[in-house]
Amino acid sequence: MAEKCGIIDRVGKLFRFISFALFPRIPKDHIIHSYICSNITANLLGLGIASTPIALQTIKEMKKLNNESETATPEMIRLLVLNITAFTIFPMTILTLRQQYNSNLGILIWISLIVITFLTSILSLIIERILSRVIKWDIS
Repeated sequence: MAEKCGIIDRVGKLFRFISFALFPRIPKDHIIHSYICSNITANLLGLGIASTPIALQTIKEMKKLNNESETATPEMIRLLVLNITAFTIFPMTILTLRQQYNSNLGILIWISLIVITFLTSILSLIIERILSRVIKWDIS
C-alpha cells in the first residue's frame, strides 16, 4: 500500500546514498533501495517491529535478484544486521516503559540510547564486512 501511494519512493530518496554505499551490488534503479531506505526510516523512528515487514519484502526482492536461490547473499545478511541492530533516534518503547514506571531519567537516557544504537549498528556492519571477506557465507 505504501508503495502504491508513493510513500516508499519519497522516503527512499532521503537515505538513498546510504543504501547505495551499503548495497553496491544492487542496481541503483531497483526498488530494493527504496525498501532499504524505508526500513532505515522505520528503525530511526523507533517503530521496531513495524520495520520487519519492510525487511521481509526487501529479502523477497533480493531473492529474485539471486535467481530464487535458497542461499542467503551477503546483501541479505547485511540487511538483517542493519535491521536487527536498528539505529534509533526515537526509542519510543524504552521511553514509554520508563515513563510508565515514573523514571526521573527519561530524557537523559535518550541521548545514551541514540549513541548506543548508533555504535552498535556501525560496529555490527564493520564486523559483517570483515567476516564476509574472511568467510564466504553459504547460508541455506
